[in-house]
Amino acid sequence: FRVFRMFTDWLRQQALSSPENIGLIAENRAWDYRAIDRQVDLLAEHLAASGVSAGLHVASLLANSPEAIFLVHALARLGAVLVPLNLRHSPVELSWQVIQADCTFFTYHAQTQAVAAQIEDSQLTHLDLTSWNLPQPSPERQNHLSRPAISSSLRAQRSNPPLNPDLSPGASDLDRLQ
Repeated sequence: FRVFRMFTDWLRQQALSSPENIGLIAENRAWDYRAIDRQVDLLAEHLAASGVSAGLHVASLLANSPEAIFLVHALARLGAVLVPLNLRHSPVELSWQVIQADCTFFTYHAQTQAVAAQIEDSQLTHLDLTSWNLPQPSPERQNHLSRPAISSSLRAQRSNPPLNPDLSPGASDLDRLQ
């Protein structure tokens, strides 16, 4: 069984070309591309240590969160297949989807833990991402990431795009083709 990389690791490329640009703002926190890349590496290591590897199907029952974004990229780096699940489905529907998608792992966090506990499949390994401690930005970085600082940083990013136009945030496919 051979796994092909379907896309380049654009996040790593962005972290190398514009490490200090803001890449994610959520829950009153902000991460630059270097920090996102580091979080993805840490999560990929955690998942690999849990047995996730290339070609395995990993179900995800996560609300919109930084962890969900990190998971998408971590699984891509491992070559695993992401199977996103709808939070509005019942445990019975979710169980059916997990079985049909031939999932080996099931990821969730504190917000979805109650529903995750109802998903039963003897072949399924549950991975609680709540136990994966998401490091907080350092105090000096947190101060730097006040709302005015974030706005200022985003304005600067727009006026100083990365050298590679394919990596510019917000550039549409049409803009890149012209």
